[in-house]
Amino acid sequence: MLRPRTRVATPGNVGIVLVPLRMPRRRGEESGVASGPEDSMDDLFRYQGADILGFVLTFWSLQLLGSHKRSGFLVGCVSSVAWAWFSVQAESTPTLCANGVFLCMNLRGWWRWRGLDEPDA
Repeated sequence: MLRPRTRVATPGNVGIVLVPLRMPRRRGEESGVASGPEDSMDDLFRYQGADILGFVLTFWSLQLLGSHKRSGFLVGCVSSVAWAWFSVQAESTPTLCANGVFLCMNLRGWWRWRGLDEPDA
């Protein structure tokens, strides 16, 4: 990523020079490379497992819905709650709003479910 750095304008030297932005380093990181397995475990549980739980439940929900199981919507609801928990910890308002919408969509799917063998009303 580049950021502009202005120079003093002289008659033959007018313009902006782009210099590379220095990426912020993670705590405990001296050379830009993770220092060891401890950092990996810290990263893995940075959000108290909410992201991992959301990830697993999302794919489980999709698998259940792909198999025409109504319970996929309930698993999707729990997944949305896990992702909302993650977004609060990550301080991401758009993610929180999106998961509120996903929660409502899963609840609507649960309520409007008609199995393959149920007749249409």
